Amino acid sequence: MRLRKFWKWLSGRWGARYASDSLGEKYLQLCRAILRRRQVKALLSSNPILFCPHALGFCRGDAYVLVYRHDKSNGHSNGSDNGWLWVRIVDLHQVRTRAGPWLSGSSPAPPLTGFEAEVRTN
Repeated sequence: MRLRKFWKWLSGRWGARYASDSLGEKYLQLCRAILRRRQVKALLSSNPILFCPHALGFCRGDAYVLVYRHDKSNGHSNGSDNGWLWVRIVDLHQVRTRAGPWLSGSSPAPPLTGFEAEVRTN
C-alpha cells in the first residue's frame, strides 16, 4: 500500500497536526474498505449514502474516492450503471464500513481527468 503521497498532501495542505484528524481517518477507513472489499455507509451533503469504494487518490489538489452507489432506498441505483460517482473525501461525513456484498458496475467507471490512484481494486 502506497500512502506516502497522501501524508505529504495532508501535511502540506492542513499542517502536520491535521494528519491524525478526521480527514486522515476517513482516508484510511476508505483505504481499508477497498483492500478488504467492504461496503461503506456515510453522509454526503447530509444525505445518507451506501457504496462500495473502488479507487482512492488525488486530483487537482484534493483527495477523491471512486464509489459505486447502491442505496436503493434513496434512488441512487436502479440496476443500471448510473451508480458510479467521484466524491471528494472532505465532503463525506460519519464514514463507517460494514459487511455486505461487494458491488460494481458492469460498464467502466467515468474517468476523472488528472486522477492519480494510490489504492484501487483489482
